[in-house]
Amino acid sequence: MKRIFKVILMVLFTCFSFYYTDRIVEFSKSKDPIMQKINEYKESEEVALVNGVLSKDTMLVGSNGYSIDVDSSYEKMKKLNSFNANLLEYLEVVPEIRKEDNLDKLIEGKNTSSKIISFIFVVEDIAKLDEIAYILENNDVFATFFIDGVLIENNLKTINTYFNSGNSLGLYGYNFKYDSVSIKYINGVIERNITNYSNYCLYKNKEFLDSCVYLKYNTIQPIDIDKNLYEYMKNNKKNGYIYNIKVNDLNIRELNSTIVYLKQKGYDIVDLSVLLKE
Repeated sequence: MKRIFKVILMVLFTCFSFYYTDRIVEFSKSKDPIMQKINEYKESEEVALVNGVLSKDTMLVGSNGYSIDVDSSYEKMKKLNSFNANLLEYLEVVPEIRKEDNLDKLIEGKNTSSKIISFIFVVEDIAKLDEIAYILENNDVFATFFIDGVLIENNLKTINTYFNSGNSLGLYGYNFKYDSVSIKYINGVIERNITNYSNYCLYKNKEFLDSCVYLKYNTIQPIDIDKNLYEYMKNNKKNGYIYNIKVNDLNIRELNSTIVYLKQKGYDIVDLSVLLKE
């Protein structure tokens, strides 16, 4: 019995010693100027994650957060015995509600307070694509264009010149078909021939949504603007949302002034891949 009691005491003493030693080490680290500097950066440099928002049929995409990996950063700097901000290690913190887990939801935009939005265009006439791309380039902004697969195939060389940087080309069916076979086919054509392509579908109907879910693509549901583009964006703009600007002469005439106005108000107009990045 005494022997068992001694063994228990030894085990408890050993555990206590480890615990005490660990606490001493942690206390010493906390007083180290390197660690104190890391903790200062931790408070100011961390980016809080923003969760996605779900409703019955739609969602707003969230954003990843970033925090400083204090222990890893400390170990790297301690070897040099000095603080160096370039050696800080970061940890990525992902939202609980993610777009990849909600393919059946229609994405309306991003859950953000930042002044960032996306424009998309459904193009049925290559000449209109040229007009719009010219305006965007002159204003140094980018957009996503959705074009039927047949039009893409018939104009591959011309179309690729518009999508080698900034702007991206999106899925919009093939010969007005929206089944998984047609979408998979034209997506393969896009990936093989177009430099910048978007892996988002534009909602057309339930069949199209189901096909995109099957192929593991998210589907967007933008706000449609048929006319009075400038007036609409002046009075109804929402941070983080996607706007489908109908391709017609009225909207094209107002596109330049609308972009200029939005930029003056501090808005960034970006491609879908930038807006919806988590």
